[in-house]
Amino acid sequence: MAQVSHLNSYSILTWRIPFLIQFVWPVPLIICYLYALESPYYCVRKGKIDEVKKVFCHIRNMDNTTEEEIDQEIAYIDYTNTI
Repeated sequence: MAQVSHLNSYSILTWRIPFLIQFVWPVPLIICYLYALESPYYCVRKGKIDEVKKVFCHIRNMDNTTEEEIDQEIAYIDYTNTI
């Protein structure tokens, strides 16, 4: 029984397939990047409180969350940033 070794194979596919596979991953990553929301911690650090409220309203259903809970969460984030 003969062993088949691909180490000495000089086919064009031996380098083109791995080269092409690496270009598949950026497409879903770019799509996710375009639809990703800003981090609430980042927005608080930059002083974008209105943006933080939009993000929290989007992440949590506003039906289940009150404005007071969102303000408490923002205050907690601001407190942790000052520490």
